[in-house]
Amino acid sequence: MPDAPQSATLTPLQGNPPRPLFTIERPDPWVRPGMAATVEVDLPERRNVLLVPEAALAFEPVDRQEDRREARRERIYVLEHGDPRRIYVTVGGSDGKRVEVFANDLKPGDRAIIGWRDARSGSERSHH
Repeated sequence: MPDAPQSATLTPLQGNPPRPLFTIERPDPWVRPGMAATVEVDLPERRNVLLVPEAALAFEPVDRQEDRREARRERIYVLEHGDPRRIYVTVGGSDGKRVEVFANDLKPGDRAIIGWRDARSGSERSHH
């Protein structure tokens, strides 16, 4: 119920793989165990972090597409000398549009690739 926010507390991660467990402090009567929920977590303000668009995590060059059934490391591609270069990243917090990333081989000003542009028509298309 998006119009009825509920406050909850996060219990330490449990299980294998670890999963977060949120406990609603005073649930409304319509809340039932197992219901799907969207969770918003207030994070402290961060400074001097590298942010990339969320779409950068989904981009995959056509000639490098991996088997989606296999687990893969988080990565982005940056434009280097006109070609995509893969950089493995560790993902941090997100505001829903941009995500914080950590990588030794990434620096401010690098151009993260978020999709393809059709050179013939000039139109953009997303590629997943």
